Amino acid sequence: MEKRVLLERLEEALDFLREAVRIVREQGAEVLAERFGLSTANPDALAEQLARQTASLIKTGHLAFENTRLMLAVGVEAELANGHVYVKMPYYPSVLDELRKFGRWDAGARRWVFSEEDLMRLERLMQETFGQPGEPRVTVRMRVGGGRQAIYAMGRLIVERPFRDAHVKLGPGVVIVEGGFPSRGGSIKHPRLAGEAVVEVRQVPLSVARRFVEHYGDAYEAELLETSNPVRELETRLQEVEVQLEELQRERNELQSRLQALQAREANPPEL
Repeated sequence: MEKRVLLERLEEALDFLREAVRIVREQGAEVLAERFGLSTANPDALAEQLARQTASLIKTGHLAFENTRLMLAVGVEAELANGHVYVKMPYYPSVLDELRKFGRWDAGARRWVFSEEDLMRLERLMQETFGQPGEPRVTVRMRVGGGRQAIYAMGRLIVERPFRDAHVKLGPGVVIVEGGFPSRGGSIKHPRLAGEAVVEVRQVPLSVARRFVEHYGDAYEAELLETSNPVRELETRLQEVEVQLEELQRERNELQSRLQALQAREANPPEL
């Protein structure tokens, strides 16, 4: 093996390990196990898998997964076979040009095909577009409408009018909270949303939501809503109940003192 090739593969192996460390630190060992197709997050099994993959990267230049099915990103499943990666993903127009640079669309099987050597590149692109498995989900509020037929954002369809006389279709997890759309819009040749509405897009992976608000917040008046945290809500409610209990206990003590005073007076009435 040439020195240049060895250095390149060592760099790839280091990148792979750094990514594994980041996943465990930020998302937990369970997410890393899922990425490897493992059924358990047992540390020994993960360590063995990491060692095997690192050795494979250095020796052959690509990963050697025993499990042929992987979850590359939210809603993106991949199958490894014969040196290729076969991927099924949600339709998302803005990512197609990038995919065509190193993959091809198999219309018969309705899936994308890539070389296994491009797996890490593919995974990065998919996670930037659709989000990482296991990361927190949030809600984004945004304003949509105008002269477009469809709006795609944050890895999903937001709104679309399929044809002129069709009602506007909402994407998964999208609800209208203000405004609306007419029953028809545009022309037969060029359907349009025509109306305007404020929508909430729910269950969006946090990294995808932050990236969208940062880059397109002004254009869509987009904002990241405070996420619901059941643990925090219960802790807050518990604190409120504890305060109420303290107030009730003080009131009880006061009533108890008054009762005792009354009972003492009745037991020892003043002499006339």
